[in-house]
Amino acid sequence: MKRHIAVTAAALIALAAFTGCADKSSSDIAASKSEYKKLIEQYVNDGWAQSEEHFQLAYFLYDMDKDGVPELFTRSGVYGEIDGDEGFKIAVCTFRDGEAVVAADGIDGGHTYLGVDAGAKQVVLCRAHDGVGSFTWLEMAADGGVTEAKTSDEFTFRSTDDEGQKN
Repeated sequence: MKRHIAVTAAALIALAAFTGCADKSSSDIAASKSEYKKLIEQYVNDGWAQSEEHFQLAYFLYDMDKDGVPELFTRSGVYGEIDGDEGFKIAVCTFRDGEAVVAADGIDGGHTYLGVDAGAKQVVLCRAHDGVGSFTWLEMAADGGVTEAKTSDEFTFRSTDDEGQKN
């Protein structure tokens, strides 16, 4: 229960920190904060129903569609001792017509972290596992969904084995 409260408190603090651009009214921004808070609480409650000990949720806000109100990006799942974070999923929520709308759900989030390419002004999926990695840039589609703008070639990097020896 303490972790649930801590995660919810962290969500409230993070949501309180974002501000919108001049394109949107303060009422739109306030409404989006409230709607995103509800979504984060739902993700936490759903995840904890699966596993109180191993559920993980990470999220951030970024204005991907450049309308002045950031989209909510989440990466969540139940961490397994054998398969790690392979079952993690990424969701993208946007704020449209006064309510939070899921623009994409079920994006593979295993061994993936979310980042922002400041130069391209796009969200990037950074994937890496077993010495191989790639980047995928995301953008909002004309229909309000999320598409892959481009994907890098896979690259290899030096890793270490279980004993700490370089491969």
